[in-house]
Amino acid sequence: MIKNIDERIIAEGFHTGREVDVVTIQKSDYEQLKEQAERALGIELELLNMELTGVLKQNKHYREALEFYAEPKNWLPQNEDMLSLITMDYGNKAREALEGGE
Repeated sequence: MIKNIDERIIAEGFHTGREVDVVTIQKSDYEQLKEQAERALGIELELLNMELTGVLKQNKHYREALEFYAEPKNWLPQNEDMLSLITMDYGNKAREALEGGE
């Protein structure tokens, strides 16, 4: 599409093919380029939103693991073998969070 606009600008004498600071284009070409830029911006925003959603989800996993290990009662013995939840977990919650698991 942009190549077509470039060719039309040169063919119609608006531009000589050399690099310049200002080029006159038809309003329809301007509208087409504006729509294309808006679509590209929309796609970029959607991708950023998806990335942010992933980061927030990962942050939730990290927070849950940290809260588990920070909870004092999880360090207390939970059974007759005198094992705490932390000991019985053996780092699984941390590994799951680091691997992105649930």
